[in-house]
Amino acid sequence: MINIYNDDNAYYSDFGWIKTERPSARDTHGNISFTVKQENYFEMAAGPSNRSGGQWSVWEATYSPLGADGFPQPIWDQVSGEINKKVADYWKKNYDLNYILQENWEEIGPKIAGDVHVAVGDMDNYYLNEAVYLLKAAMEKMENPVSDMTFDFGPNQGHGWKGWSPADPSKALALQEWLAQLSDYMKETAPEEAEKNWIY
Repeated sequence: MINIYNDDNAYYSDFGWIKTERPSARDTHGNISFTVKQENYFEMAAGPSNRSGGQWSVWEATYSPLGADGFPQPIWDQVSGEINKKVADYWKKNYDLNYILQENWEEIGPKIAGDVHVAVGDMDNYYLNEAVYLLKAAMEKMENPVSDMTFDFGPNQGHGWKGWSPADPSKALALQEWLAQLSDYMKETAPEEAEKNWIY
């Protein structure tokens, strides 16, 4: 819901005549649980300098460069929501998978073309489907090689949706089914020497 490259403020969408707080979480019916500002204020109270253990603090600890105080530099001012464009640029160059894929497709493309499947609920509780739409649009333009990525958007499905069950296509893929798929894939694609060390 926040474009850290183009937006000036993380907490509000500015429509000129009105500023509206950005939502952070919702249920699959679209009912908003809390806003970005509310969640950041909670984290600020729980632990300053990205020590709350909350989602935004975790992302800053993962993606941000260190500041002069030894803590991760915040992506935005936690009180005002004003976005730090230098930190945003660092995130982009080091962690934005969509950007990195596009910029390095000549090297990365041949290694992953046809092997990536992305599944997300179109009502992801944290709006993560929005980023997947951007990735899909970008990957559909990739050539030499063509990306051949597949994208599955689950209607009215929330966070953690992995696709439809092969046993019953009317139901969501169960965790056990997903783990079995991952296991089968690893067995099929692992180097021969790796199989010698497997425990069944």
